Amino acid sequence: MDKKTVGLSDALRNKTAPKSFTKNPIQGTKFTIAISSAKGGVGKSTFAMNLAVALKFLNHKVGILDADIYGPSLPKMMSINEKPKSEDGKSLIPIEQYGIQCISIGFLVDKE
Repeated sequence: MDKKTVGLSDALRNKTAPKSFTKNPIQGTKFTIAISSAKGGVGKSTFAMNLAVALKFLNHKVGILDADIYGPSLPKMMSINEKPKSEDGKSLIPIEQYGIQCISIGFLVDKE
């Protein structure tokens, strides 16, 4: 017992290794910014909306996706009362509001 070595297990080393990300994971985009939190009611949608408006104000092309199945708020926050159209029945055409392309799960479910 002369020499002691300290190190990480292979499992822990794999978990802590730097992750590699796919460049442009959404076809046709230059950047993707994801806003998430496990906690509800912390302002994710409000922050995402303000960020989208600020980026549009800086003359960037902006789209926003609201995938919150429990409380989609994009339609209400953006004052959108219409349903998106579909040319092929398989995909949705984003609704443009304030120069921002908008898609929300809220467009597909009842408001109740």
